[in-house]
Amino acid sequence: MHIDFKVVLTFGCNMNLITFLNSFHLFLSALFTQSPCAAGWQLFNSSCYFFSRVTGSWETGRRDCRINGTDLVIVNSTEEQNFISRFNKNSWIGLSDLEEEGTWKWVDGSPLTQQYWSQGEPNHVHDEDCVHMHSSTGLWADVSCDNSLYWICEKMGMD
Repeated sequence: MHIDFKVVLTFGCNMNLITFLNSFHLFLSALFTQSPCAAGWQLFNSSCYFFSRVTGSWETGRRDCRINGTDLVIVNSTEEQNFISRFNKNSWIGLSDLEEEGTWKWVDGSPLTQQYWSQGEPNHVHDEDCVHMHSSTGLWADVSCDNSLYWICEKMGMD
């Protein structure tokens, strides 16, 4: 099989090389795979998950997910929480109170229903508006959105 393609590189002020390479890797993976999830993504139930290999702010993680047509993970069940907690890295999830202090919402605008907070969290110390999952416990804590952490993206599996 022979495929010809041309890649045009245009880097805007918000796109860095790592983001481009992640996107290009996902493009090539989707092109050459027949599985429900692209290479580098993990299937759980009907969703595909991407566990980043680099760190960045909450917004950096969200931007990387969105470039790939997805968003930060929304935890809908205990089973999903247990699955993503196996990543064992301090990781951003798609939960914040950026719009209104103390009102926790997922990136799709839905309210928080399932809660897996660490003891004493959320504690709102020093403008902590974004949520990460602890590497050791898998439980959540609110932290500054500027912290540099890994992130987890989620999207529906391909049909």
